Amino acid sequence: MTEAVYVETGSKRVFAGAIEWPGWCRSAKTDDTAIEALLAYAPDTRRSWRGGGSGSSRRRAPARVRVRERLEGDATTDVGAPAIAPRADRRSFEGRDAERQIAILDAC
Repeated sequence: MTEAVYVETGSKRVFAGAIEWPGWCRSAKTDDTAIEALLAYAPDTRRSWRGGGSGSSRRRAPARVRVRERLEGDATTDVGAPAIAPRADRRSFEGRDAERQIAILDAC
């Protein structure tokens, strides 16, 4: 399984976030360590999403990661919060995609 992620880089901190899983993001000091932290958190994230649809209760750590977008962070990034939304967050959801996102958010 390959997970699509975005990386938001500030001058002091970097966030890696899973594009298809709202709220699943982690920070560190470098791109690689932020991605490693994201992947390490997969089991805990899975527990949070039980009942969240689309096989969320069977969520495993991805075997591979593909960085789909790199974002330039700002002062908010540097103090410890993701600040810049990836392009994927601006798309509209319909049908099954919308139901899946709602189920995940309800589960959280």
